[in-house]
Amino acid sequence: MFLFLSVWLVLWGLTEFLGVRTLLTDPKGFLIVWSIVWTMGGALALYICAWMIAGREIVSLQSGILMIKRTLFGHVRVRQFDLLHVSNLRVDPEPYDPEGPRAAALYGFRIGPIAFEYRGKTIRFADGVTEDEAYEIVALLNGAARDAF
Repeated sequence: MFLFLSVWLVLWGLTEFLGVRTLLTDPKGFLIVWSIVWTMGGALALYICAWMIAGREIVSLQSGILMIKRTLFGHVRVRQFDLLHVSNLRVDPEPYDPEGPRAAALYGFRIGPIAFEYRGKTIRFADGVTEDEAYEIVALLNGAARDAF
């Protein structure tokens, strides 16, 4: 996937350059819309490649809080979940998102094989781990959660 996206991004950059050059000399409605969509697609592909190179997901359990931290080149996104509202922590190797395309996994947006319920929503994480590793992580988290209470 990384190799494909890398080649695609080179071709995208060339097309982006030519498209912007054409847009500056002869702006037309369709070309403006196409340029916006094309630029957004390239930005998404660039983000996916960056995540494959340097993205990290760190899961920790402290003081009754399950914390999932995602970092990419110094940018940090932290999600915290009160253990009192976390239920049904499990391995779900075939995640299904009824509101999004299942094919998202093909484009670097795999949801992760570990899931739990939190205040009426299903939260998924641990993208990139194997099913066996997911079972180990769930066992560790369940053990730590029992010890916390």
